[in-house]
Amino acid sequence: MKYHIEKNSVQETLVIPLFGRLVCSEHFPHLFKDPEAERICASLDYDFSGKRKKMESPAGLFGALEVAQRQYDLCCEVKDYLKDHPAAAVVNLGCGLDDTFRKCDNGSCRGYNIDFPDVIQIRNELLPAGEREANIACDLNDLSWMEGIDAADGAVFFAAGVFYYFKTEDIIKLFDAMAERFPGAVLAFDTCNERGAKLMRKTWLKEAGISDVKAYFSLEDETALYGMSRHFASVTAKSYMRGYRDIYNDVSPFHKLMIRFCDTLVKMKIIRITFGENDLTRKEQIRSAYKLTGSHAGFYDGMMTYSTLAGKAVCRLVWNMDGEKNLRYIEQALSGIPEDFSGKLLEVPVGTGVLTMPVYKELPAADITCLDYSADMMAAAKQKADAAGIRNITFRQGDVGALPFEDGSFDIVLSMNGFHAFPDKEAAWRETFRVLKPGGTFCGCFYIEGGCRRTDRIIKNLYVRKGFFTPPFETAESLKKRLESMYDDVRVTAVEGIGCFRCRKKGQR
Repeated sequence: MKYHIEKNSVQETLVIPLFGRLVCSEHFPHLFKDPEAERICASLDYDFSGKRKKMESPAGLFGALEVAQRQYDLCCEVKDYLKDHPAAAVVNLGCGLDDTFRKCDNGSCRGYNIDFPDVIQIRNELLPAGEREANIACDLNDLSWMEGIDAADGAVFFAAGVFYYFKTEDIIKLFDAMAERFPGAVLAFDTCNERGAKLMRKTWLKEAGISDVKAYFSLEDETALYGMSRHFASVTAKSYMRGYRDIYNDVSPFHKLMIRFCDTLVKMKIIRITFGENDLTRKEQIRSAYKLTGSHAGFYDGMMTYSTLAGKAVCRLVWNMDGEKNLRYIEQALSGIPEDFSGKLLEVPVGTGVLTMPVYKELPAADITCLDYSADMMAAAKQKADAAGIRNITFRQGDVGALPFEDGSFDIVLSMNGFHAFPDKEAAWRETFRVLKPGGTFCGCFYIEGGCRRTDRIIKNLYVRKGFFTPPFETAESLKKRLESMYDDVRVTAVEGIGCFRCRKKGQR
């Protein structure tokens, strides 16, 4: 009796990649031969005629090639790990109806296939677990599935077409937890850049009800992954279509064009992460974290402090700076925080926390307080802190013009892109000075007038006119004079219209 597959159901989404491998077996038998895909498709009560018509078009056939080549690539990673760890756990994350474990089984390794309960129910019918194999019903975000993995002899994890559905903050939690739990293990998966994710939005992401692609995981540069965890010993990447077996000369001119498109414009890659301690400096780790969250490119998460401080509706700000220049001003602004800092730090305003949470993650001994006028901002920042596992942090709602802290309470006061938005700037200067200890450090950055013609135009023609930013603004010269009248050891650097400053409050600690 054939197993019935409902149209427009989760069952159908599981069948599509399986059928893609079957089509590849038929059209490219010298490259792909998948008898298991043929067997399962033959056992299904499902009309494949419509899918076959689409998949045998030039574009559809390339999609089938992607599915088959991806499985081949991940099989290569699994087999490579098993050479040195023959009895390892082989863990398929979001397995669907994928049979990679059976294709890689060396007779002594153990297989674990993990997916949602309704998917595992179907899998148990069509691909029941064999000897040394287990089908585990669990959401990957529920980290309890890790308890069922016996990694005493090593572990290789892989995921095929899975992580595009995950939000970046969930990926960070998952990868960091895996790295800490399974040192020496390897994780392999496929990825693409944001352009590729946007293309997917028009197809299966849209069908899945996903609209905010920016919130979901994509990867422009694999080195950004180092920002997820200190437990990544190495991160490498290979071309999706040519990195493991170059099929370029075995396909049609149209498919050659599509391969070049995938390699250069959407950056489809297979990523391999080896879990273990890395030797990155704190600066390198933080830079990777900024790249991962997108703050290096200037996307400040939509909700911004500026609008709420001015009493306006929350606005979306996209600051289209060059990524490296943006990183340079962030590093300049944060240069006043020692790597081993263990004192008390106040950030005003915290905004969404996108610029500072990567740094706070590296300061486990510090006592951190973040203040903002907006409850929405603090909620967004708190979410980032929770996602990053930062526990030594307190959030307070308040006005920087009337800070709810005693005189001399903090060793460092930090302000990232806030002062140009404060309605009462003079009160803000007085209050930040008051709560800083004698000998303490005041550092940060904000917009300065005359530092960059393009930035001036954006600020004045858009944000001032809308009432989000409030004049008067400092220039580089006036900022330096103001700071010198209150502080010692004043340093001011201008980067693309942003004034980065660091100074020390007069007196002794």
